[in-house]
Amino acid sequence: MRREAVFALGQIGAKRAGPLLLPRLADRDGEVVLLVLEALGKLGDKANTRHVARYLGAANATERATAAVALWRLADSTALDPLLGAITTTPIPRCAGACSMRSRRSWRPIAWC
Repeated sequence: MRREAVFALGQIGAKRAGPLLLPRLADRDGEVVLLVLEALGKLGDKANTRHVARYLGAANATERATAAVALWRLADSTALDPLLGAITTTPIPRCAGACSMRSRRSWRPIAWC
């Protein structure tokens, strides 16, 4: 139920939901944390920028990516330094070869990394 409630608050976009969402950043359910980050971005309240920016250093790559998108949505210039820092400190994942996708008859490469 927490997931659905957090998602709904993000969709509604009422800035007053921000203080209610912030404690959920400590939720044990990682999906709730992702939804909170996304919702905070959608709310557009720049007061949440520093809370979202902390997740640029998260161990979880999905949390880092979700935080970056949320900061983009917030469009707060104070997030520039944390975003630039994330670019220089976050390793770029490497791929061993072709990523592939199953077609009806065979596997075919869709991208080379």
